[in-house]
Amino acid sequence: MGLGMRYQEAKTAHMPEETIEGADLAFAIGSTVLELVEQGELAKNALPLMLGMIDIICNDAPVQFLWNDFFAQS
Repeated sequence: MGLGMRYQEAKTAHMPEETIEGADLAFAIGSTVLELVEQGELAKNALPLMLGMIDIICNDAPVQFLWNDFFAQS
């Protein structure tokens, strides 16, 4: 993934039998976390890494973080 591959491509092509640290957790909690953010129960700007990883793993999004989000005010 550090080479620009998306999660599914990296998993399928290079690690089909490997456990990817945190991927099962992202799949298990991703929809709930996003729902809680939408409902205002969790502050979106307080969870940039978690939301980024959920997007990368669950939505097969490109690996891209908005680093300024890590310094956002709550």
